[in-house]
Amino acid sequence: MDTVSDSIVIKKLDMIIKGNHILNKVDFQAKTGEITLIYGPSGSGKTTLLNVINFLYYPNSGEYIYFGEKIDYNNQLNIDKIRQRDIGYFHQEMSFIV
Repeated sequence: MDTVSDSIVIKKLDMIIKGNHILNKVDFQAKTGEITLIYGPSGSGKTTLLNVINFLYYPNSGEYIYFGEKIDYNNQLNIDKIRQRDIGYFHQEMSFIV
């Protein structure tokens, strides 16, 4: 998986929520101008992956490269700027994220 400056790249991502290993060494790439489909059975981590991509969850380990920039989860100001400038998120249903 190449790191491309016009893409979102996830490498070896781990996400543990309440002691449950939701994502285990996940690799993912979405390039600008392409349609990307995320599918799988219920409970397989699709929504969790989307929440990581949208900075709603921070992974336990792994690498997130956002349009050529490695995300530093300790730099909240930078993440806030990316959210303000680039990220949009629509839910399928009316719901609240707590």
